[in-house]
Amino acid sequence: MAIGLAARRITVFIATAIVLAGCANGLLRGGGVPPSVVHGGDGFFVSEAQERAIARRAHPQLVSAYGGVYNNPQVDAMVERIVERLSQASDRNRRYKVTILNAPRVNAFALPGGYLYVTRGMVALANTESELAAVLAHEMAHVIARHAIRRQQEIEATIAATAAVAAPNTDQTIRAATVDSARSYIARFSQQQELEADTIGLKIAANAGYDPLSAAVILSAMSKKSSLRAKRFFAEFDPNASEFLSTHPAPPERLAAILSESRALGYASPVNDPVARATYIQSISGMLYSDDKVEGFVRGRRYIHPGLALTFTVPPGYRIDNRPDAVNAIAADGSVMRFDGEPIEPNGTLRGYLEAVWSDGVNVTDIQDLTINGMRALSARASSSGWEFRLFVFRWSQDRVFRMLFATRSINNLKDAAFLEAAQTVRRLAGDELARAKPLRLSAHQVRPGDTIQSLARTLPEEDNKEERFRVLNGLGDGQPLRPNMWVKVVSD
Repeated sequence: MAIGLAARRITVFIATAIVLAGCANGLLRGGGVPPSVVHGGDGFFVSEAQERAIARRAHPQLVSAYGGVYNNPQVDAMVERIVERLSQASDRNRRYKVTILNAPRVNAFALPGGYLYVTRGMVALANTESELAAVLAHEMAHVIARHAIRRQQEIEATIAATAAVAAPNTDQTIRAATVDSARSYIARFSQQQELEADTIGLKIAANAGYDPLSAAVILSAMSKKSSLRAKRFFAEFDPNASEFLSTHPAPPERLAAILSESRALGYASPVNDPVARATYIQSISGMLYSDDKVEGFVRGRRYIHPGLALTFTVPPGYRIDNRPDAVNAIAADGSVMRFDGEPIEPNGTLRGYLEAVWSDGVNVTDIQDLTINGMRALSARASSSGWEFRLFVFRWSQDRVFRMLFATRSINNLKDAAFLEAAQTVRRLAGDELARAKPLRLSAHQVRPGDTIQSLARTLPEEDNKEERFRVLNGLGDGQPLRPNMWVKVVSD
């Protein structure tokens, strides 16, 4: 959760919770709009200079949306070296600007004009330069084939169409969600564009001396990671749940085409190069793992935000999904929690705040004034659209409140007690606690006698499916043992 939090009425706040509670997959899947609102086509000409101008305008907003630029000189140098090598093997007249985004999510994409983006989550998932090169070559292929500029024009046309549909007095948050939905739909390249980008990317990678079959390896790793995320949030597995796979669909026929194209290039099976693996893992050692201090840390059921000196713990059975705009948590029965914050008038009261932000028509009951860990707080219950809510508002400072909202189909005494217990964990971090609140990092580890999958997996912070997560992080297949002296990624603080 980022420090800057936008204000919103609690009706929208509740609507968001209903969407999250209604389907756990809502946390995992992008939205969509009907194809009928999509406009645009190939009847246009845009010069490369114009493409770069488009990308320069979009770049700051995109970087901001993904947590800023991730700065790590060693990783920067490696990624730039890969892009230069791929560039030399494709079109030497086209220049590329690559940015590593400070996001733990696994994603990569391109803007028109040769602007390439890869998240640190993607860098961390790869285990060789060839795997990361396969991702970057695929994005370069979208630029070369001018898929990116066609997509950008379609996005702009779609946003214009949705803006015409949205009423001027529509809530700003809902209008923004409509635009995001339009972007999400258009972001999905067509299957033909994906296959074309795969073919071009595989040839670029092979010409640059990389193993093109690494494309299938990294796609498989992303699919497995997506499956783990679905399991974590009690959702049925959706192979397109990850951000990269939702915008770059990977149906079986696409993987089959990658294997066929690679064989045509003379590669029958992925290259197993322990030296290349060791070099890559050592190069990314020290990278951030999961969230950083800007969005706060998740440690099991506990959330810690050093920048705000804030911490709380969600109820047993809830699993935290830390988002840039809020902290969400989901339980197996579909109940959800959402924690965020917004400004309050310095002279305002919590009851006055509640009356100001909770719209007419919502059945509000059981309003209580509380004191929690030295803070003035307020609790209230409400119901809407078949859901019941327990809201806690905390007076964090003179001009800021935090809100913890629980949404469930039915509140009983046991659930309500658990909600209150969670609210009572909201507090400020003490000095020593604050000093110890540091992000987790990847570390390169050479397998020693006595090391096992189980022992090394214990370093991961996630409380579920640890061994499977360790295998996916390190590109180890089911049942594949550790080899003496092989290099693996572990997590440390």
